[in-house]
Amino acid sequence: MRFTGRIWKDGEFWLVPTVGEYVEVGSRDTATLTAFLLKRARTRHGISLSEAARRMGQTSKNAYSRYERGVAVPTVQKLTELLDAINPGDDIVIGPSRAA
Repeated sequence: MRFTGRIWKDGEFWLVPTVGEYVEVGSRDTATLTAFLLKRARTRHGISLSEAARRMGQTSKNAYSRYERGVAVPTVQKLTELLDAINPGDDIVIGPSRAA
C-alpha cells in the first residue's frame, strides 16, 4: 500500500486524510485487498456479519465472512452482490493508480 502524508490508527483501521473524495489503497494480493474493501464497507455502515449474510439471503455469517477474511476471492459478479448487500447505492470505483 502507498500513502502520503499523515496516517493514524482508528480502532481496527489505519486512516489517511484524503484530497477531494478519493482515497487510494493498493495491494498486489487480491484476497487481502478485497477483504479490506469488504470489511471496511461493512463496518462503516455498522452492519454485523450475520446481517450481511442475511441481506445476501444466507443463513450463516460464514457465507460473507470467508470473503472478508480473504479465505475466498469473489468473482466480479459476486463482489457486486456482496457490496450491494452491505452498502446499496454506494459506488466503489476500482481503477489504475492515480499516484505519481
